[in-house]
Amino acid sequence: MTTVTLGPEGTYSHRAAQAVTDDEISFSESVTAIVEAVASGEAERGVVPVENSIEGSVTESLDAFAEYDVAVVEEIITPIRHALLAQDESFSLVASHAQALAQCRGWLDEHYPGVNVEAVASTARGVERARGDPDIAAIGHPENATNGTEL
Repeated sequence: MTTVTLGPEGTYSHRAAQAVTDDEISFSESVTAIVEAVASGEAERGVVPVENSIEGSVTESLDAFAEYDVAVVEEIITPIRHALLAQDESFSLVASHAQALAQCRGWLDEHYPGVNVEAVASTARGVERARGDPDIAAIGHPENATNGTEL
């Protein structure tokens, strides 16, 4: 059985998928593409975020559920622990998933007023950007603080 979730490896969705299946896990860049893969039979199962306690419903997921003939068959509650990851304390841009940026907006405004933010496909994609550019920080899972980024 194949399960598809938001990638790359290390996203919160990837962690949730690992918690509910031993299947082979493949990655997609969007929630809509994940739901479409399940609806078309390309994947047997998809793991997507539906709701979070700070920002509420994940509208991309709800819109995809309405558009495609799929069923929710299991729910998992995944604790979200964000960390600011960067190569150095000095940076001009924070890259992360739009939900993570919204969840951390107050903290960023307090500690890094005026910092530019950029929404990317996933928290893990933001961490990849931070690893490749010392002028970029990312919001992601603390365990992603490796290979050039620190908390």
